[in-house]
Amino acid sequence: MENQAFGESGSTRAELMRFLLEAEEPCSVTELAGRLGISRNAAHQHIVSLERDGLIEKGEDIRTRGRPSQRYRLSEYGRSSFPRQYALLTTRLVSAIAGRLDETTLASMLKGIGRELAHELAADGIPPAGIPIREVVRLMQQLGYEARKGEGGGEEIEAHNCVYHEAAQANPAVCEMDITLLETLTRRSVRHSACMAKGDCSCRFSFAEKGPGTD
Repeated sequence: MENQAFGESGSTRAELMRFLLEAEEPCSVTELAGRLGISRNAAHQHIVSLERDGLIEKGEDIRTRGRPSQRYRLSEYGRSSFPRQYALLTTRLVSAIAGRLDETTLASMLKGIGRELAHELAADGIPPAGIPIREVVRLMQQLGYEARKGEGGGEEIEAHNCVYHEAAQANPAVCEMDITLLETLTRRSVRHSACMAKGDCSCRFSFAEKGPGTD
């Protein structure tokens, strides 16, 4: 499926982004129009749309005798919109590491990654009582989990997108990262009650009312 950032395959919008990806320097509207074989006005309309969507950003101005001309380049978000085989690479890396470590050592390593990630996400530190569930949901959404607090007011988080899905299917020990991440952020014990890697429609994480998680 074509990435939604590009629109239809072969579209002017997609071609403009690919040209900026390959360009060594930011480009002006006139340069983009000439490269794509469209009018300057049409190129400007695409630029306005792409900038609004956060896919491109302003670069340095072109200094000429007349009015300075603005240049544009891909934003980091724009670059990340191009297809990347993160899932394949992650799965291969986990498989390679798992082949060299015993189960206990692998689980310990993955838990360590989960703890480190938790402290990186909690920029202001993790308080003794832990971070509230609603804030943990927000942090998970930043990572791409499509998470939400469980319905009915229960102490539960439901995620409809596992960012390590393929790797977890190949090796369930990967889920230890998620569990330790949540235990570290909330300082509470976590029960992984449903798992997409095992065929469930979502991942569900239930939190104990009391008791510190890992640190």
